[in-house]
Amino acid sequence: MELSDRQAAEAVRCRIDFKYALGMELDGPGFHHSVLTDFRARLADEGRADKLLDLVLERIKAAGLVTERGRQRTDSTHILSAVRDLTRLELVTEAMRAALEELARQAPQELVGLVTEEWGTRYGRAARLGKNPTRPKTRIKNTGDDVYLLLRYVRTYLRTLWQGPQVQSPRQVFLQNFWIDERARVRWREPGDGEAGLPPSSIAIVSPYDLTTRYARRNETRWKGFLAHVTETCDDAVNIITDVTTTPATLYDIKALPAIHNRLAERNLLPGEHLVDGGYTSVVEQDQVGREHGITLVGPVRPKRTRQSRKGNVFDRDAFTIDWERQHAVCPQGKLSRQWATPPAITPYVQRRARDADGRTPAPNTHRAPELPGLAVHPKADRVAHYGEILTSAERREGSPSSAGGTQREAGRAEA
Repeated sequence: MELSDRQAAEAVRCRIDFKYALGMELDGPGFHHSVLTDFRARLADEGRADKLLDLVLERIKAAGLVTERGRQRTDSTHILSAVRDLTRLELVTEAMRAALEELARQAPQELVGLVTEEWGTRYGRAARLGKNPTRPKTRIKNTGDDVYLLLRYVRTYLRTLWQGPQVQSPRQVFLQNFWIDERARVRWREPGDGEAGLPPSSIAIVSPYDLTTRYARRNETRWKGFLAHVTETCDDAVNIITDVTTTPATLYDIKALPAIHNRLAERNLLPGEHLVDGGYTSVVEQDQVGREHGITLVGPVRPKRTRQSRKGNVFDRDAFTIDWERQHAVCPQGKLSRQWATPPAITPYVQRRARDADGRTPAPNTHRAPELPGLAVHPKADRVAHYGEILTSAERREGSPSSAGGTQREAGRAEA
């Protein structure tokens, strides 16, 4: 209903449906809106939210409203963190201010000879510098030197406070935005500087007050926060939420699927058919889910994303004949591969390569025959054939008007 805490507390005091849902008397006085904040904090401790969901699902199962091996669907949505959008300079400045405030509470006597009048001006209030601050290079240099000095001071003289969250926060922010050169000078990190460049968004800190918040972008949506993966039943009966998983905003949807299935297995609520969108599907994942949990993972087949595949001027894996005993592959032109290797990987695969001498036209603007891209497949022939069957079945479901329409309707309901 998108109510604020104040609006929700007011609804509890004035609306009969809210009183009925909470089991309150009609003349019940309600509660103060700050109670909701305290309740959320207690609910987040020690996995109490999951325990509450488990208890509710047990009661619902006993009532026969949800059963195992039915049809369920999963979709993700973004969650915004309660943090302010900060530029990189504002981020470092705010991290420094938070560390000084924490030290002032824990050991105020230690700051007497450390904090200067300039520090009071720079960090005495919340950083609001904007995207185009005055004298940006000077501000960056002064802030970097100040944070470096504070970290060395705490490390040397206040070791008991070194592991505190508000001290480790500026340390991590400092390391992600500055680096120390060979002359022990603090330098500002710039994009594209290799080892001295910026960290990827999967580990980049965006707020000193919540180190787990990440910046993410999906199509036209940009946000700082997390992802929530919601799983619910979608049979003809009442739709019941069976799992809610929160992950970092930068984590791919497909990475969250194994944990979702494991929790559903613990609750004895594994689906027989699981409807998802393209972010959760792959041929390998569909095969693994079917073998481990007996689930039919239904979702759109991922399109080919390589530049060559989009142009349509390359052969796919089905066009090659693979001889596992002799360890070579035959291309559609009848040429043999020249290399057979099994690189180390989490999922084992075999890679074969060929050269221009085997019948391919040399690449333009080159003086030697370049090595062609490798063909990577699973090292078991029966597994390759099985993957092909899974892909063909998925493409058939996606191309079928009835099944495609049903999948799209379910995905649309899950997204809504």
